[in-house]
Amino acid sequence: MSEKIKKTLKIIVFFSIGILLFYLAYRGQDFNVLWQEVKNVRWTWIILTIILCVIGHYSRALRWSLLLEPLGYKPKSINLFSSIMIMYLSNMAIPRSGEFIRCGIINRYEKIPLAASLGTVVTERIVDMLVFIILTIIVIVFQGGVIADFLSKNAEY
Repeated sequence: MSEKIKKTLKIIVFFSIGILLFYLAYRGQDFNVLWQEVKNVRWTWIILTIILCVIGHYSRALRWSLLLEPLGYKPKSINLFSSIMIMYLSNMAIPRSGEFIRCGIINRYEKIPLAASLGTVVTERIVDMLVFIILTIIVIVFQGGVIADFLSKNAEY
């Protein structure tokens, strides 16, 4: 079987799976009601959210590029961004699979070894956790009273 036919079959199979999943997810919906709700959406907020999300994901790609650079790799930003977007998509299907998939994509398109890219991902996660811990401590120190008040009013014993 030729490579072109294989690619075409892959596209058809995955597109069919997508249609099936879409049907299963929305088969009980009243699309007239859904359409009325879509008409009432404030598109300014939707567009602003999309712009901010793209900026955030692109900055993550740039951060990953900074981690790969000392290892001697200079991948294209679009490949890093695309791999991050695919990571989020794969995480919806199989949670936490995205980190491995994004490294696999970079390995395929940029020829960066999996060990090197996985190492940068682990480093990125460690730094993220440290920043999260530091921010949590700062919030507790400066807003501890507010947090304690909220918890005392909303805690269920």
